[in-house]
Amino acid sequence: MNFTENESVDHPLSWQLVTENTGYISFDQVRRFFHLEPEDIEFPPDIIVFNQALWKKAHFHQGAHHHHRALITESYIHLYPILQSWQLAGVLYGLSPDAIIRIPSYPFPILMEMDTGKETARQWRSKLTTYRLEAWANPRFALWVIAMGGNLRLSRVHNWIVQQKLPVAWHLSRAAQIQPDAAFWESQVENARPASLSPQEDGLPQLWYRELGQQENLSMDEANRRLKEGWAIAAREIISGGLLYYLKAH
Repeated sequence: MNFTENESVDHPLSWQLVTENTGYISFDQVRRFFHLEPEDIEFPPDIIVFNQALWKKAHFHQGAHHHHRALITESYIHLYPILQSWQLAGVLYGLSPDAIIRIPSYPFPILMEMDTGKETARQWRSKLTTYRLEAWANPRFALWVIAMGGNLRLSRVHNWIVQQKLPVAWHLSRAAQIQPDAAFWESQVENARPASLSPQEDGLPQLWYRELGQQENLSMDEANRRLKEGWAIAAREIISGGLLYYLKAH
């Protein structure tokens, strides 16, 4: 996966950079972080003013999910000083997080997920199950959840994550207390899952691997070797007892 480098991290943060990299900034965020009044800003032609916020046209989508978008922007602004790269709504190993970042204190990709308090337990369990399965089949990555709401909501999200027994480093932060916790991420490097296939644990389905276009399954050692060499998972199939992954050379 080639990350889109956020070249703007070498420059002072501005509301223009925020909208360029997140597609959204609320009037409240403009005031809090940049001490500007929205009516004093001269908007470029690719900005839409809607529902007390500035939207990039490419990310407008009729102004849907504005709470979710505001939380992504809040996270970007707070993490900006340490970001080495930022990819909005990227795709990694079959996962589609809200953002993918890299930071100096953790050498692997960190996938960001936002919780506005409206997501149901069923939605979170489905999402986390996908993370759990992909984590066993792919190189190392981590999960960082930013959650809105009070102690009860954070406790629920925390319990949903714990119940999944994710084989990756993960972190849960309150939306009002987003901060670059370098010490935490440094402590997770040694605990990161080895970048190799692992035997099945209790509750995990069986995994099989096959070269795309072939009829016979690969041994676990051979599949592991190919993944380390950069082979990609081109497709997956749900079969009786587990998942079948099809590998394709780059």
